[in-house]
Amino acid sequence: MTKLFLTGIAALSLATGAVSTPAHSETGNGLLQACEALEREMRISGDNIQLPNRTDVHRCWGYMGAVQDFSTAADQTGKRTLGFCPDEKTTLTQFIRVFTNYARMHPEELHERAHLLVWRAMLSAFPCP
Repeated sequence: MTKLFLTGIAALSLATGAVSTPAHSETGNGLLQACEALEREMRISGDNIQLPNRTDVHRCWGYMGAVQDFSTAADQTGKRTLGFCPDEKTTLTQFIRVFTNYARMHPEELHERAHLLVWRAMLSAFPCP
């Protein structure tokens, strides 16, 4: 289980660009600010979402999109690699809201690397059966 977890975290970190020198790693606070801007400024009309033309907003969208993509990764037995189990119909905007709600409720964690906060938020919101 530990090996699967570490493999999943490594894959998530690589996909989201979280692996870099510590001085340049995305923090929970940085991702929260970007995702809050996205929540404030995106426009949703039916199934269409219009994003503002801002780099930070697109960083949140891409980061959380990778989380959504990896959320269904499973081993040969079907066990989810990252340890959380959202419904396959969970939308990207729902993933973003789960993260922002968690981050606001845990300000003491905002200095940590973003992928740790995202993972904790997803574990809390989408426990596996």
